[in-house]
Amino acid sequence: MSNTNLLKAILDNQGGRARGNRFQVLLPPIGSTSASTMAVLCKSVNLPGQQILTGDRSIGITDQKVAYGYLSDDVSMSFILTNDHYVRDYFIEWQNLSVIRTEEAGFHYPRYKNEYVKEVKIQQLDMNNRIVYVCTLVGAFPTTIEAIPLSDDNDNIIQLNVQLSYTRWYDNHKMSNSGTIGTETVDTLNSIIL
Repeated sequence: MSNTNLLKAILDNQGGRARGNRFQVLLPPIGSTSASTMAVLCKSVNLPGQQILTGDRSIGITDQKVAYGYLSDDVSMSFILTNDHYVRDYFIEWQNLSVIRTEEAGFHYPRYKNEYVKEVKIQQLDMNNRIVYVCTLVGAFPTTIEAIPLSDDNDNIIQLNVQLSYTRWYDNHKMSNSGTIGTETVDTLNSIIL
């Protein structure tokens, strides 16, 4: 069997190639914000990676690396910013759940973690709008809302970049074919992303 035929057979058996532009982010409702609106305005997101933490251990004259835990980077998201700053207000409101501000006295009081962390899902879709992969961030909250540069040289659409920290993540590869989303949502996402 030639390499081309073997590649085609593998892709057919594995459900085809994964597409980076077919995704949906499910954010929690914060205040009166619509989660579906946030999903449509999300331009990009990265799936979390994972790094094994190691320490050196000496046995006799041999040095070895030994695993003792893991580290996951924050998840970065980019959103299209509308003129009413809807997305920015959403994340600022979510951040305000973590720290109580008393502006008149200038004091800030942190809240308990269980009062502001939420669950976030990142779904990858196939060409038929079926959910083929889900990554769930447990205990997520926005730690960074990046500055928005404004300039008279820039006539592009403004994006808002956000970083989410989380306690842990898990994934689910075995989604059923019934897990689909509407064609209109995917088409809207793709027309914005492409």
